[in-house]
Amino acid sequence: TCESCRRHACASKVDCSVLVIDRAQQASARGNLSGALNGELDALSPGSFRIEVVYMNRTFDNWLIADLNALRMQRARYEVSDALVRRVEPDKADNVNALDFLKKATKGKQYDKIDDGQKIALKLDLMAAARNSRSFRHLLHVLGHVKYIDQ
Repeated sequence: TCESCRRHACASKVDCSVLVIDRAQQASARGNLSGALNGELDALSPGSFRIEVVYMNRTFDNWLIADLNALRMQRARYEVSDALVRRVEPDKADNVNALDFLKKATKGKQYDKIDDGQKIALKLDLMAAARNSRSFRHLLHVLGHVKYIDQ
């Protein structure tokens, strides 16, 4: 439960938790969603530790395609088309249907969000992904990455 997590965080001297939520098909602006949820979370845990909310725009898959080199390194599994490059770079990964692109780029057996997602994530260059995804840059900001601390 939320309360048991809060108690554990306090006992472990955690000063900040980051809640990452897949925005998927929600039409509301990220700032509105994040602000509303932050307010509710603050009310549940006043003063004990900070809870930051980061919305992925649109899905986790958008972060995976934000670094196309992570796909290119797996040539036997993915083919990165010129069309995909044009849709993702520069700084456009948040605005595409990433799952559809990943399915189209996949060679062989069908794309599996969990298995394939883990393999892509292991090869992901964080700075490359940040160049192509505003929501990923926001995550790095919340986590305190030195390059994005002032954003």
